[in-house]
Amino acid sequence: MPARIRPWEEWMDGEVHTIHRGMDFQKEPVEMAKSIRFHARYHDMKAKARVEGDSVIFQFLHEEE
Repeated sequence: MPARIRPWEEWMDGEVHTIHRGMDFQKEPVEMAKSIRFHARYHDMKAKARVEGDSVIFQFLHEEE
């Protein structure tokens, strides 16, 4: 399956987002949470991310938050 384009800028708005495996991403939810944290560090941000079943709930934060 080809890589999906993710709406990172939309997700980095500081709001809490919930994404679902099979609808928003294909990899294991734990791996998606890791990708979110990596993307945050790459953009000098932090991210809170937790896995609940096949969903990932996350929020991007600026370093000072």
